[in-house]
Amino acid sequence: MDGVIEQLLHRREAGTNGGGVLGTNVRLLHLVVLGARASAQQVAQAMRQVLPQGFRLDDKAQYALAFRIIDGDVGLPHNSFCTEPLPHGCLCVYASQPGLEYIRESPEKTLLANL
Repeated sequence: MDGVIEQLLHRREAGTNGGGVLGTNVRLLHLVVLGARASAQQVAQAMRQVLPQGFRLDDKAQYALAFRIIDGDVGLPHNSFCTEPLPHGCLCVYASQPGLEYIRESPEKTLLANL
């Protein structure tokens, strides 16, 4: 699985510049955190505390995380999965049965809205 993730990241890197605000060897990974109520915000905050300077997947580049929290109606523009920049991944967080139902229904609503 790690190999697959690294391949995807290298493909995405080809379309981005390596410089900018973060420096020459730092890549920005856009991560959507999907969760009901405060669970998504809590997980994103915990990840920011654990990885304040980013992380390394290999010796060539350092990665920093940019979080976008989705915890409301995915039909609204600010909670859409398909916003620029497109996310590199999605982390789904739940702490209860209603939270799990929210996660299950959110992609379904997005798919149905795009038919």
